[in-house]
Amino acid sequence: MKRRKTNGAIAALASLILAAGTAIIGQTVDVAGKISAGVQQALADGATTLPVFIELASQPQAEILQRMEAGNSRLVLAKSTFERSASNRAIVVAKDLEAAQDELDAAIGGVRHEAAQAIQDEIRPEQDNVSAALARLSHF
Repeated sequence: MKRRKTNGAIAALASLILAAGTAIIGQTVDVAGKISAGVQQALADGATTLPVFIELASQPQAEILQRMEAGNSRLVLAKSTFERSASNRAIVVAKDLEAAQDELDAAIGGVRHEAAQAIQDEIRPEQDNVSAALARLSHF
């Protein structure tokens, strides 16, 4: 008997996810194999709340980071300086190589910080849509 309730709860959760996906992106979402064993066990144990991880369809992180790296003159210059220094170790003073490494690290950190903000700006509307759709569904 408990198995039937669990299957019913899983089916209800899958229906909720499908409804949310349809409401948000206007297309059916495939949930086969997407409900983890931990969530299934929590349902079997009678949990009233569940941990949920929703992966947005749009995953622009790599593209945004690549675009920002390519367009950052500080990073391009720092890479060039470090590579030149590293390839001439025999004649480059150690402190100059360290300085080049420090500048490269700072440039990378700056680009990653800017990319993180750009990624957040791009995905925030979709995250807000998912949150709003789930909030609407939870009132039924």
